[in-house]
Amino acid sequence: MERRRIIVGDDGREGGADALALAARLAAPLDAEPLPVQVCSRDREPAPRSEETRLVRCSSPADALERVAGSEHGVAIVVGARRRAIRGQVLAGGVAQQLLRGSRLPVAVAPKREAADAPT
Repeated sequence: MERRRIIVGDDGREGGADALALAARLAAPLDAEPLPVQVCSRDREPAPRSEETRLVRCSSPADALERVAGSEHGVAIVVGARRRAIRGQVLAGGVAQQLLRGSRLPVAVAPKREAADAPT
């Protein structure tokens, strides 16, 4: 049986950390492992958080996350809130909005500062 994955949009910023924290909380209930994915344009060098981070070069982060989900037995996609959101707020940015409109999988948007507020 293939491993089930929660595809996590990790942009290397606070929103990515928030998405990773939420995916970690969802892993047991969804019986799936988080898979961090960092999408980079051709002219930007990636800065992955960990060895497990999947690096994808693509001009559309939403499309890249969908593609990885299709090839990695994705059960959900998690992204961070828009950078302008306030602590605890879920404000969907452009990538989240595109995924929420067209993803074939459930999409979760992590609240701002989820990582900082996560239990240790």
